[in-house]
Amino acid sequence: MSTSKISTSSSSPLATQAATSRPHSDAPPGHRTVLPHNSARQNSIALVFGIVPSSVSTAIWLGLAALKAMMDQDEAWAIKWPTPDTMRDMAAAVHAREPLLKHVFGFVDGLNLRIYQPGDLDEQNAYYNGWLGDTYCSQVLVFLPNGEIAWASFNYPGSWHDAKISAGLYTLLNDPQRTPASYAILADSAFPYNKELAGRILSKPKDAIADKEKDGSKHLMWEAIIRQRQAAEWGMRALQGAFGRLDLRLSTHKVKRALLLSVIFRLHNFRARHVGLKQIKEVYFPQWQDRSSCKLVLQWLRLALLETLLDCSSVVSRRNLVPAWSLCK
Repeated sequence: MSTSKISTSSSSPLATQAATSRPHSDAPPGHRTVLPHNSARQNSIALVFGIVPSSVSTAIWLGLAALKAMMDQDEAWAIKWPTPDTMRDMAAAVHAREPLLKHVFGFVDGLNLRIYQPGDLDEQNAYYNGWLGDTYCSQVLVFLPNGEIAWASFNYPGSWHDAKISAGLYTLLNDPQRTPASYAILADSAFPYNKELAGRILSKPKDAIADKEKDGSKHLMWEAIIRQRQAAEWGMRALQGAFGRLDLRLSTHKVKRALLLSVIFRLHNFRARHVGLKQIKEVYFPQWQDRSSCKLVLQWLRLALLETLLDCSSVVSRRNLVPAWSLCK
């Protein structure tokens, strides 16, 4: 069962549109409504464009399907497993910040998103998470130190165990062609994995086991893992902070929900690659700690301030408020 696969063919219900006698405008409705949908209610969008809310909903899903089809053809939006060369660069960045960790190239964590309660009782039971007390869909994401999502398994029932959702990840980690020996990712103690992945997924064991360990070096290693595993939380916060739609309940329609999540995750990767303003990337690939860069910025600020003060110096001196030369000291 793979609930993250989406069909965008012309036979898809999302890609069909009933013929009407009313002429269409030059711009497709999907292009006009997908962007405002992120920051406005459907009723507000309908009022702005003079259409009924049902037309807004149809246009949004048509626009998302078109956006997904475009993303499938462009590597700039792709969610892809890193190459060995990329793993080496990511591991070097983690090692520079935490010398105890070697060959760590990513961070994995789960994400539960609320959905509306399905009408079917069996489906509602599958999506109900007893620990959280609500209906959820479950995701597992792997983040790289540069902020990108390297692997994603999403849109699964909230009652499913993370081990089942992460089956594809275990296959990648155990494949020496995709993940060279000694390379690993970090996880928390609740993330499940078998003994075969002991060297591939690093985490601190449960307190009952950790308290019995007398080797101080292992405790130091576990503390280092906990400190750096926080990057996965930064990645989740970057997703939910940038895309407020994830804070609201998602649709019970599996295909629509998978489409929305796929577009959001790919938009995140595009931002990580082309904008670069991510907390994870700033921690592991700092841009403002270089002294030469800081000096250039400070010099530019001083020049800008002096130019502003000099432009105002004649006005200030005429009013005898303060000598113009004293402003430039």
